[in-house]
Amino acid sequence: MKFAIVGDRFDIKSTEVTVKGQKVKLYLHDTTRLSDYDAVRVIAYPETDCFLLCFSLSNKESLASVQHKWCPEIRQHCLNTLIILVGTILDVRQDTSQQKDPSNGSISTVSNGQGT
Repeated sequence: MKFAIVGDRFDIKSTEVTVKGQKVKLYLHDTTRLSDYDAVRVIAYPETDCFLLCFSLSNKESLASVQHKWCPEIRQHCLNTLIILVGTILDVRQDTSQQKDPSNGSISTVSNGQGT
């Protein structure tokens, strides 16, 4: 099974896991979000069984990039591949003192409803 993680870097990790009593080599490809690396990033996509698409719960723009950049890009190269959406930085969303956008005072975190 091969997974590709879309994030801020390009890194490859592997480990062996047991699935239903059978040992499987799990490869995690952590790829960069920078557009300068678009052509390089998609090289990791072929034969991917599942994408773990991570976004920050503390930043609405991060979720918007999932909708407008990452899902379309993944679907263009891997039409029927499973995508698991992973919300990160939950602790910041739960801390109300960190939820305001300093530029305009609006709440900048992703709500429960927006993240589902």
